[in-house]
Amino acid sequence: MEADEVALGRLVDIYTTLILHQLVPSVPLELHLLVRLLSLNVKKKGTSMDDILEADGDGGAAFRGVFCSPKSCRDFAARVLVKIENPILSSLGEVILRKLIVLPSFKKSLPEVVRNLQQISEDRGGILDKGGPLEGAVAAMSIAGASNTPFLTVPFDE
Repeated sequence: MEADEVALGRLVDIYTTLILHQLVPSVPLELHLLVRLLSLNVKKKGTSMDDILEADGDGGAAFRGVFCSPKSCRDFAARVLVKIENPILSSLGEVILRKLIVLPSFKKSLPEVVRNLQQISEDRGGILDKGGPLEGAVAAMSIAGASNTPFLTVPFDE
């Protein structure tokens, strides 16, 4: 196993433990940030993560291999979301579940989690809308960053 893979696994385990034991200041904020990481545009060209981590100077270089690209950030978010599916994601309210389920990056990266969340929603008696692409786009925007919902709004939303 590659050193970066070991570092990723360890970081996922540590971060998951912090979330599950509510040792983070805000679990909803962490969920929001994980969804934003999962929604990063892999094809977008921009500033290299190596440059950002190099300039950081506070130990960020230790995670250079984990957060070196949008794809690796998405992988990190996907692994964490899989690990917190049962205790955290499955206990979310119906509105948030609907928004997660229709989010394109969520569907693509976590199809098994989406199926499980749909089943949970149906078991609760929730009827998930099978709406068209516009509905999915609106939900995706509101959960991935352009939200007016207090649950997922953070001070640094663009």
